[in-house]
Amino acid sequence: MYVTDRNTRSEEFERILAGAFRKAGMRVKRPVSAVDHGADLVFEKDGTKYLVQLKVSSEGRSDRLIPLLSQAILQAHAYAQQGGRATPIAVVAARHIRASVASQIQEFAKRYAPEVGVGVIDAEGFRSFIGFGLEALDAKPSRRQDS
Repeated sequence: MYVTDRNTRSEEFERILAGAFRKAGMRVKRPVSAVDHGADLVFEKDGTKYLVQLKVSSEGRSDRLIPLLSQAILQAHAYAQQGGRATPIAVVAARHIRASVASQIQEFAKRYAPEVGVGVIDAEGFRSFIGFGLEALDAKPSRRQDS
């Protein structure tokens, strides 16, 4: 079921992300310190701290997601700098995102923000990440017909 309330959608995508991180052996926590303030999720693996900024769109189109990704990149980067040795991760989410749109988003990120990890997720189980070994989090829904 897809909920239209923006806060509920953000919370649902935060749960999806946290579950994926935990499944990959990462320790997930809610931001608690002033340094983490602003990050949506914080996770750690092998002594590295990652700060995640998540942006949710009502539509999975590149013209909607790329501006949100840009904002998430800037915020994640700023929070990571404030946090000292943290790694910035920017994630965009929507109910449905085509694989071709995810590719466009990731190409944009590689070109303009290679120092930030980037994720694209949707409510149907699609996950695609680049940077910092996050590709291990990638997942495809069992049934998907797009490109």
